[in-house]
Amino acid sequence: MLQLYCILMFIASFLADVSFAQYDDYKVDVSDILTITWDANALKSRGVNSATCFAVQGIFDNSSPETAAENEKCIITSLFLDNAYNVSVLESGKSNQTVNLGEYHTCPIWDHLWSLRSRAESRNKIKLSWSPQSFSNHVFKPMILSCKKDGDSAPVFTETLGNTTTNVTVNNLEEDTAYLCTINTTIYFSNNNQSGECKKSYDFDPIKTKYVMRTPTFRSVEVLNDTSVEIEFDEPEEVDEDFKGFEISMKNSVEGDWTNVTQLKPEQHSYVVSGLTKGSTYYFRARSIVQPEGYSNYSEYSLPIELPSGKKTQSTTIPRGREVITSSTETTSGGLGLPSMYGCLLILSVIVMA
Repeated sequence: MLQLYCILMFIASFLADVSFAQYDDYKVDVSDILTITWDANALKSRGVNSATCFAVQGIFDNSSPETAAENEKCIITSLFLDNAYNVSVLESGKSNQTVNLGEYHTCPIWDHLWSLRSRAESRNKIKLSWSPQSFSNHVFKPMILSCKKDGDSAPVFTETLGNTTTNVTVNNLEEDTAYLCTINTTIYFSNNNQSGECKKSYDFDPIKTKYVMRTPTFRSVEVLNDTSVEIEFDEPEEVDEDFKGFEISMKNSVEGDWTNVTQLKPEQHSYVVSGLTKGSTYYFRARSIVQPEGYSNYSEYSLPIELPSGKKTQSTTIPRGREVITSSTETTSGGLGLPSMYGCLLILSVIVMA
């Protein structure tokens, strides 16, 4: 009680010696700090030699850095967010007086953004996304996004985003490289005829672009019969632990659409594609699978592979002493190049030589 009494007496004696005034010479900007600026010439015209700034929360909490009037500014830091402060300036000179600047509210304590996410899209592309907070008396201003390599100071990417943007894709990055991205936000707020700007900075989790396998190359495409081919390809020279295998696709015309045929394990470098249409022409291609959502570029697709129409005639002459045995085989269908049970006609003729 004695301490409280002494404080109150001090305030009373202070007020007894100081008169209060209101001038338009001061401007207050508030965020998480208070910045008070003034017209030095106007203060000098009133005989003010120096100014001391106060931000008082209640009776006991105050901050009062002193600055010379000619600096035209004082800054009060170490304020609590989302709190109201009574701001005033004590002018010293010919006469001491306190200029009451009113009550100002510091920036809200809540975050501007939440649910920040970062994801590698490919070997040179990452995607960043976030969700903004929404309040009636606060308006987002354009945001600034920057990304730099982990360990570097200079950004490699900087872009000003719209105030409603919730995601962005950053392209043309280096493969297998870690990046640190930061988004700076500013909100404009109004409260009890007071307005101000609040700034915050948010760091995304470090994100590394993918190491994507090199493209496989075709070794050969062999026609096995009129409905099947065997494709062989070489594994890329560079592989790592993310390598999952290969994906094969095909199409049956130059203008046709590619369709996936199968996915192969890393140790599989050949595959038989069956069930094709006789007499048709096919193109094949392959790519490496790196991660569940990652692929290499496609290989150059194979030369056009034309399947036989379904009929082949082979004739073999085998001399046997004074006899010649001629055999003829006609194939109308066949898996693995063999004649079918119902499509094979074998003709043997014996010619006696004179």
